[in-house]
Amino acid sequence: MTKERLQGHVCIFAANVIFGVYIPISKYLMAHCVSGEALTLARMWGAAALFWTASLFTGGDRVGRRDLALMFVFSLFGVVMNQGVFIYGLGKTSPVDASVIVTMTPLMVLLISAAFMGDPVTVRKAVGVLSGAAGAIWLVLSAGGAGGSSGTVSGNLLILLSGFSSAVYFAMSKPLTSRHSPVTLMKWMFLFASLMLLPVTPSVLSAPGAFKGGFGLEGAAMLAYVVAGATFVTYLLIAMAIKRMRPTTMAMYNYIQPFVASMAAIWLGQDSFSWVKVAAAALVFAGVYLVTSAPAAAAGGGAR
Repeated sequence: MTKERLQGHVCIFAANVIFGVYIPISKYLMAHCVSGEALTLARMWGAAALFWTASLFTGGDRVGRRDLALMFVFSLFGVVMNQGVFIYGLGKTSPVDASVIVTMTPLMVLLISAAFMGDPVTVRKAVGVLSGAAGAIWLVLSAGGAGGSSGTVSGNLLILLSGFSSAVYFAMSKPLTSRHSPVTLMKWMFLFASLMLLPVTPSVLSAPGAFKGGFGLEGAAMLAYVVAGATFVTYLLIAMAIKRMRPTTMAMYNYIQPFVASMAAIWLGQDSFSWVKVAAAALVFAGVYLVTSAPAAAAGGGAR
């Protein structure tokens, strides 16, 4: 494994660990502090401010009109639809249904990469994706009793759309990441995303329940983690990983999120330990290993 590939693995692993911890934290925030829609706005506006501030210290590279247009498109897929549509869909379905549907993202990345980026589907990668999906679904369903009622068709379709948008971003944004620094890419993507949601901002912030009055030092610290950690840092790490890795390999790390979220929920007292979680996690990591250890030549020399 080259140094660049190793850096990519570290970046995407760290991003998914951070995001896994975000899941139970966001559950607490939406129950006691803010609505899901208001939390999404805070993530987008907060991350945009952080990326533009960071660009003052890192310097900027010139962005042509064509790349600016691509950044607009990827802000729609990678930020607005990935975050906004997911939160809206989550309000119409159950957490269990949503978590199961999200496990389809690596499979969609595999198919999109094969169709548009020339990344062939090998038996090893297919088995790895299916193994990871089986482990993630098992982990989610093992906690299904606390997940609430079954979701609606419209909510499930919105979650599926969110996963598809994330898959498009993972599979097709590598050429853009090779031409621009992660900070430059993210500052424009989050600015565009924030502007896209500007028309709905007043109605979201003025809606009943947008702010639940449960903020204290703990709530503020959790919100800071969501904005600075689970948005600013994770999107920066993802952009760095996209530049260094094959899309399918990178997407496989999504399967780590349910495991990390489960461990964080146990620590926060929202869940309990069971050996089912250990067995499911073993399936997840076996799937990740199968895909990440696939020879580079088998991927047609694509992103590594």
